[in-house]
Amino acid sequence: MLDYLDDKCKQHFKEVQEYLSILEIPFIINPKIVRGLDYYTQTAFEVIPDNKSTAQAALGGGGRYDGLIEMMGGKDTPAVGFAGGFSRLLLSLEQEKLYLGTQPSPKYYIVTLGDEVIPTAIKLLSFFRSNNIYIEFEIEKKSMKSQMKSADRFKAKYVIILGETEFQQNKLSLKNMESGEQREISIEHLEELL
Repeated sequence: MLDYLDDKCKQHFKEVQEYLSILEIPFIINPKIVRGLDYYTQTAFEVIPDNKSTAQAALGGGGRYDGLIEMMGGKDTPAVGFAGGFSRLLLSLEQEKLYLGTQPSPKYYIVTLGDEVIPTAIKLLSFFRSNNIYIEFEIEKKSMKSQMKSADRFKAKYVIILGETEFQQNKLSLKNMESGEQREISIEHLEELL
């Protein structure tokens, strides 16, 4: 199947692998994966816990289906979906000693100014989430205005701004959404934000 990808799909596949690597999520490319390939586009996946190796242990699976909604008479809508086994997910959470909590709004929302800083944004997401900090980032939003509106809609306490200039200096800007105060922080000292 991999021999028949067009250039756009090859680039997308390469980026998916790069983002998984940045997040240190191990993955196996399985050209024999059997999901509904007639409507999936670009990516199909299954999620299997580290300690399992059989298909029966999959927590869930899914993929992109950008053309499906349009095929059914709707407008062109990018989409990704998945289904999971509820009991398997709960058992896995229990084994991992993870518990679901509720938090009304994120502590941080990441705003990116330029595609060059997106890998850094993904690293930040991973860092904060692995430290149980609620953080949001919407990769499809491009303008600063739309990202700030979204941060406001989420009621984020702080906005982390990653711009090309700050990125080149290994820094980020942190804006307090309540006071409007903004300051720069070195990316090497992220522990200060925990």
